[in-house]
Amino acid sequence: MIFELKIKPTSPEIEYSNLWNVISRLPFYREHGYYPILPKDVRFMEVAVMSPSFPKGIKNKLSSIFSNEIYNPISYNLGENKLENEIKNVYPAFSKIVSDCLNWGFKIFPTYEISITKYGVGGNCNEKTGSILLVIDDVGDTLVRNASTALIHEMVHIGIGEEIVSKYKLSHDETEQLVDWICSLYIPDYWINDRFGNTLKEYLKGKSVKNLPQNIEEYKQNLT
Repeated sequence: MIFELKIKPTSPEIEYSNLWNVISRLPFYREHGYYPILPKDVRFMEVAVMSPSFPKGIKNKLSSIFSNEIYNPISYNLGENKLENEIKNVYPAFSKIVSDCLNWGFKIFPTYEISITKYGVGGNCNEKTGSILLVIDDVGDTLVRNASTALIHEMVHIGIGEEIVSKYKLSHDETEQLVDWICSLYIPDYWINDRFGNTLKEYLKGKSVKNLPQNIEEYKQNLT
């Protein structure tokens, strides 16, 4: 096995950092039509409207409110247990993706560190560290997709970030189309989110992921 997945427990401090990151990035989410989950608390709703400019000291003030009044470890314990049961389902499909994409520089990490949160828009990843954050609901279930599929989706984001997305300057929507296309080749009944358009996905129909850099270069040339 050339990679492994490890779950990082979510403490109140870590979760508050996750939440504040979501609040700080609300302009980005709005620009791209996302509606991130936030605490159903008027104090946090008021701050969300201010993003990205906040009153001095508000972050520290809300931190104690979050830890004492909002954070509930039960959801996170449920989510971590369910995630542990799903991790094994990641290896078969993602191993095939790695095998087919390593020839052009698909990026993999020896260890992917996985955390869960109750705030945000499904999931996100850090391409520099290989860490992944998945959003769960109150009973510990992941949003949008099951946990193993959501993990593979984020791991593909990490894999194509440098050699494809950055190199060929793909837009946010093009990147999401590409990740969906790759995942659909390896995951039966994979749900494709059409809100990001279809131009790139249509162009890639019938093409091989093994030649992805060449395919993307041709796609970009056809746009000019």
